[in-house]
Amino acid sequence: YMYTGVTSITTGDNSITGFTLINQRTKEAKFYRVSGATENAAQEAAQGKVQQYSYTATFPLLLNIGNEPTYFMALKDNSVVIVPILQDFNPADVENIVTHSESRILFASDSHWQTLDTDRMPQLEAAVSLKNYSVIYEKEGTTVADAVATIDASFAEKYPNGFHVEDIKFNVIPNDEMILLNYTSGTTGSSKGVMLSVNNLTGNMVFARDMKKPNSDDYYFYAGGRSLSFLPLAHAYGCAFDFIAQFVAGGHITFLTRIPSPKVLLKAMDEIKPDCIFTVPLVIEKIYKNNLLPLLNKTTMKVAMNIPILSNRVYSEIKNKLINVFGGRFRMIVIGGAPLNKEVEDFFVKIKFPFTVGYGMTECAPLISVDTVNYAPHSVGKPIDDVEVKIDSQDPYSIPGEILVKGRNVMVDIINIDALLKMNLALPNYQRPYKWMYKNMVD
Repeated sequence: YMYTGVTSITTGDNSITGFTLINQRTKEAKFYRVSGATENAAQEAAQGKVQQYSYTATFPLLLNIGNEPTYFMALKDNSVVIVPILQDFNPADVENIVTHSESRILFASDSHWQTLDTDRMPQLEAAVSLKNYSVIYEKEGTTVADAVATIDASFAEKYPNGFHVEDIKFNVIPNDEMILLNYTSGTTGSSKGVMLSVNNLTGNMVFARDMKKPNSDDYYFYAGGRSLSFLPLAHAYGCAFDFIAQFVAGGHITFLTRIPSPKVLLKAMDEIKPDCIFTVPLVIEKIYKNNLLPLLNKTTMKVAMNIPILSNRVYSEIKNKLINVFGGRFRMIVIGGAPLNKEVEDFFVKIKFPFTVGYGMTECAPLISVDTVNYAPHSVGKPIDDVEVKIDSQDPYSIPGEILVKGRNVMVDIINIDALLKMNLALPNYQRPYKWMYKNMVD
């Protein structure tokens, strides 16, 4: 059968007076006098019902439901899930992550792409070069290359008068919807895809937005602020605080495109003069070893530090020198990702250097605890707002136990968790956000 709607002759009328059903074998035609809407009007009406989600309706399919001609449409959004991959992963790991995450499009450098085998990524539809954003691979039957080739023309057609502020429309995505699939390795050695939602990232961003300098109304993140991004953006730590937090605040981000050796990093710090620095212990410890220890080991310096009248002045001079080494403008250095060397931490505390140490994990997107106001040495701060932490132990102050975390920053789930359970991994029963998550479920 073939069907078509019959409209009135009134120009611009979006209603129909009925449907004609035609038997293509017998050529018999039958008219059903049922008022309704045209296909296009039905599409617009369906999209209007859920306009807050920016859904797009497919072309209506007419079905007979209880002798009532009824349009059926699928509503789909245009949101995507990002799956970041570290650039130093070997080809087998990359292929495994692409396949396990069911990714359809891969953005890669030309050199990385040459090492990959598409036969091991059967669901991949296209690959795009990070060099010039050209399509370097396309599965037969897909139209990604055509879409890329016509993107400028399509953009000009949609915005004939140019693109302006009022044309910016962000997708409204439900808070519990996954937007980031971040792969992390626990002590078992197998990569696990951590499903992070809008709410997980928002919990971290709200905390970052409200971070203030001690005894001040100055915020760490603010419009026009400067940051130097040198942590891997494929890690939750770097992604959240080197990029998203500064972006949300309206700050300026400078990306370091070279390996952050102390020499390269300090030169960049001197040029950029960032307001807030997020780093890992390895970077701080190298700078301490290369830039401070030679100074501290001088005989005159050792003597001065052992004279009470001079020591405070010496410590103040060292602190100012170290602050200038990091650009001289920063408000705080936040250290995380691993334990900080005790010798380094004790020295920083002695000279009253502005730093703090935090604790987190990918499964919490990533922050669990930090204190930027009253940091207690050799700690990892206090749980951030809306996050609870406890130790699963009969005596948590003297007997070690598992770390339990609860809050809106806790991940949605681990993707394909059933497959991991079949591998006999020791994964306790964990729930969605706001219920306790055992740390060892990912180790």
